[in-house]
Amino acid sequence: MAPRTNLSVALAAYRDENKPKIRFVYNEAVQDVIEAAQTPQRAISAGAETFEVGKIPVASTDLINSLHLGATKIGGDFTAVIGLIEPGTIQTFEWQQPYAARIEFGFSGTDELGREYEQAGRFFVGANAVRFPEFVEKHKREVGL
Repeated sequence: MAPRTNLSVALAAYRDENKPKIRFVYNEAVQDVIEAAQTPQRAISAGAETFEVGKIPVASTDLINSLHLGATKIGGDFTAVIGLIEPGTIQTFEWQQPYAARIEFGFSGTDELGREYEQAGRFFVGANAVRFPEFVEKHKREVGL
């Protein structure tokens, strides 16, 4: 008969043994989401005739470079900080340009000059955030979890 093992001891051993792999999977999946959200496409205001949902429109670099991880501005260089995130912690990523939400969700209406707008959302954040489980599974396969 096999020796009995305390379940909590076995789980702790499994966790400790796999912690580097779990951290890798987590960080790579977060990086994939942010990288996909930061994938640029020409903005309609910069001459594009169509757009692809899930890509960030770029007329100038101010929106794409306004990415923050919590209070830290990371702009386009997000790969340097992604590996510092510990699984189980809550992190916030945000694009801090005042118009970022309008680009993400779209907007319609008339401005103070009487110009009318009807812009569809680009969903560069949301369309990629929902892909997190897909990225996790991809990286789990890479490390054999």
